[in-house]
Amino acid sequence: MLGCDFSLVGTRLIATHESLVEDAYRDMLVECSLDQVTTTKAVSGVLANWMQPSLDKAGIDPRSETRPSIDFSGDIATANKAWKHVWSAGQGVGQITRTCSVAELVDELHQGYRQSRARVVSQPDPFRSNPMTHPNLQAAAAALAQARSTRTPCGRISERFDIQSLHDAYAVQELATQAALAAGRRLSGRKVGLTSLAVQQQLGVDQPDFGMLFADMECHDGQAIESTRLIQPKAEGEIAFVLGRDLPDPDTTLGELLRAVDHVLPALEIVDSAIEDWKITLVDTVADNASSGLYVLGKTPVSLHGLDLALEGMLLEKNGAQAAIGVGAACMGNPLDACLWLTRTMALAGRPLQAGDVLLSGALGPMVPVVAGDSLRLRLTRLGEVSCRFT
Repeated sequence: MLGCDFSLVGTRLIATHESLVEDAYRDMLVECSLDQVTTTKAVSGVLANWMQPSLDKAGIDPRSETRPSIDFSGDIATANKAWKHVWSAGQGVGQITRTCSVAELVDELHQGYRQSRARVVSQPDPFRSNPMTHPNLQAAAAALAQARSTRTPCGRISERFDIQSLHDAYAVQELATQAALAAGRRLSGRKVGLTSLAVQQQLGVDQPDFGMLFADMECHDGQAIESTRLIQPKAEGEIAFVLGRDLPDPDTTLGELLRAVDHVLPALEIVDSAIEDWKITLVDTVADNASSGLYVLGKTPVSLHGLDLALEGMLLEKNGAQAAIGVGAACMGNPLDACLWLTRTMALAGRPLQAGDVLLSGALGPMVPVVAGDSLRLRLTRLGEVSCRFT
């Protein structure tokens, strides 16, 4: 069996001709989409991802609380056991449209990499523009501001105002930031978004982004949040970093970042898109301040000393039931790596991080939609918990 964690190709390699699986398994990988992948303990007693059609065929209810008793004795390769025909799939399942050889898949990935790299290299510096001189960018910023103020989502600004590049998207975000500061709002930190491969795939994008945090976006642990402040909110479980020192340099080292972090906290980010039905491109979410809404910080500051944040487990509960699980490694391999990316990027952007800033390091697992009446509780392995509710 072939597998790989790079570029979501582990599942794609299972669908190649060389993998030692049944043809029906390959066919199901081609036919299934991401929303047909179910996370359940019902198969083996351990949370894992399974394709729902195979669960249905085996007569397994993913909601079952009964821990299965699996007999691993005997001839595992040929034994006729129901669980043997229940097939797993990762987040790459939605990218599989056909079976092919490993060589063909590698060629396809290589070509995709070269095309993506060419697009990035050909783009102008996204942080050196003068957005005030571009009417389309000003109109886009105004449309997003109107959507936010009226709590009425708008169509994609990338299409409506022909904004196609990351350069122009960040220019729109900068216009909104300048307007907010001029109106008396105060920056309290930054966020890095789209750090989780799961969230990237949910939104159809393929790289991180950043956004601004303002002091009036912060909510208290346990607070009742008025849903009318938001448009179409979703929640993410994250780790927040609070800085004790300025980080002004675009070549900030990991050691300098570690020395600058005063403490970390559990955090709920309430993301919220001004784009109708969350049908966003990378350009749309960047222009919309990385789909920022509100954030809630816990009250249990913890030192980084002795912590491996890549191993920090996350459980996000909605209305008392499990809604999402995750781990620090889902955030760019380690939330510290996400913060280092953010630190360097903000220095290049001309808005370097300062002592007291809050850094939301990115989602540890999937987003969870919320509406009025919902309550959330985030629990992290060693960093404590944080909660809020919506009215």
